Amino acid sequence: STQSSGKRRRLAKEVKARSAGETNPEDFTLEMELAEALKREKKLKLKMSEFSETIEKLMKNADMRHTQQSSYIGDLKRTNEAITSAYDKSKKKHSMSLKKLEAQITQLVAQHEREVKSHVGASKSELDVVNNRLSYFEERSCSSFGSQGHGEETEL
Repeated sequence: STQSSGKRRRLAKEVKARSAGETNPEDFTLEMELAEALKREKKLKLKMSEFSETIEKLMKNADMRHTQQSSYIGDLKRTNEAITSAYDKSKKKHSMSLKKLEAQITQLVAQHEREVKSHVGASKSELDVVNNRLSYFEERSCSSFGSQGHGEETEL
């Protein structure tokens, strides 16, 4: 940076000397250096232009990606809301079905208990009838067996 500022000063002096009409053997060297400096300046300007274009392209790409990502996020939010809504509906439907099944089970259990009680009641009354008949037959057979039995004992 110090060398370049020194060269600039020297070039500025040479330019003044030329404009005054002075000739110097170093003029050719200065013209060469000036031409090289101008070439470097053009190259640097070209590189700066390329860098500027590259930065603009990168910024456009970043903006497009940002827009796309915003769109994707919006889509994901809508999808999530739809899934949540469907889940809630399904959960409610399942809960209703479960309540219906529980009610049916309660009804079937009550019906079964009534049927068991009526069968047990019927069985008890049937058992009473059978016991009564059995008692009747036992009494009859005992009374006829007892009267025959006594007679047989005496005959032996």
